[in-house]
Amino acid sequence: MAIAIAFLASPRADAANPMVKACVASCSEARSSCRNEVGARFEGDVAACAGAADERDCRRLAKRVQKAGKKACNGARKACKRCCKQGGESCAQPPELPAFSGSFELPEREALTTALEGSGFPPGPEGRGFAVLRLPDGVLFIDPERRSPASAAGECADAILACVAPPERNLPGCFAALATCKGKPWKGDRPVCCPKDCGERYQALRREGREEGMAFAGAIFGEPSCIPGVRGQELEP
Repeated sequence: MAIAIAFLASPRADAANPMVKACVASCSEARSSCRNEVGARFEGDVAACAGAADERDCRRLAKRVQKAGKKACNGARKACKRCCKQGGESCAQPPELPAFSGSFELPEREALTTALEGSGFPPGPEGRGFAVLRLPDGVLFIDPERRSPASAAGECADAILACVAPPERNLPGCFAALATCKGKPWKGDRPVCCPKDCGERYQALRREGREEGMAFAGAIFGEPSCIPGVRGQELEP
């Protein structure tokens, strides 16, 4: 006796499929709009570079900001498609596009040493750094000459905060402009910088719904940190 087995598609899945397709299509449309805006901003940034003394560097920086903008558009589309497949309805959310114009001064590493020297703190143990607080079992001291992953994270954060000046320069734009660290940023005497992963991590946290301050802190000091070697902390959204 022959037995016929038929597999019927779930009516619910069939009914939802057109909605999912429409939602995914909206993700692509949003990305196209996003990339168009990035392109328009890039053209404006390049036009502003014309005739500048540092025109070549200005154009190079504009390209870095444009690249970061395109990545933000692509990341938003991926998050949008994931939202659609999970049954979301309003999934196409525009990313925070990078903005960078003008210039700013990078904070100097020597500034901390100068501030500590003028503070009146006594020398630390064995003459290392400055004794800030005497404890029952020792001394809390700061050695500004000793660099580490933690100090590199602090330098990155300081540089970004020195850079931000809305609307000319926002957090994504500053991350794009400073994304020049490679390897271990606390090694050697290279200028203060941030790894390129910091900007990408910031955008990922923004897509998760973090407000900009928490996304900024989470990218650098959270777990995982964008700074190699830093043991980040779990930060509450």
